Amino acid sequence: MLSFIRNLFMHQFDYLFVAEFTDGSVIKQTQDDKSKTGGSNCYSDVLKAVKEGKKIKRFSIVGKGHTLSVDLETGLFTLNGVTVILESDRLPAQPSEFKLEWWHRVSQHANATYKADDKGLFNLSKVEPLKPTIEYIIGWKCIVKDKEYTQTLVVH
Repeated sequence: MLSFIRNLFMHQFDYLFVAEFTDGSVIKQTQDDKSKTGGSNCYSDVLKAVKEGKKIKRFSIVGKGHTLSVDLETGLFTLNGVTVILESDRLPAQPSEFKLEWWHRVSQHANATYKADDKGLFNLSKVEPLKPTIEYIIGWKCIVKDKEYTQTLVVH
């Protein structure tokens, strides 16, 4: 059972992020996801840079031969360099800023085998972890005229 729990947190990323800042600097996620500034992971380096006053210009996820980006100056998405127009509510005005929405969600699946004991109670006898399903969510949120708007894309 312990190996099953350990496998929940050990997975290869299908997509890695690239954060480009308005000052021209870049932070790239690595497969080992180790911080270069002493944080818990590569994204903590992005959060630290933002806290120190840097502004994200473009945030991308790269993998499986594709690049999906969100431009946080315009709110536009691009897929492999081609602008993607999403159908959604039109913003009533240009927001003062677009804030990054990004995370990944890991769903772990397993085959579980139960055996009945001599009292007719079922006990877990075997757990076989399956490959996790990982969803990558990328987008923005903004506030216009005291109303919050969010636009995200999900990639598997």
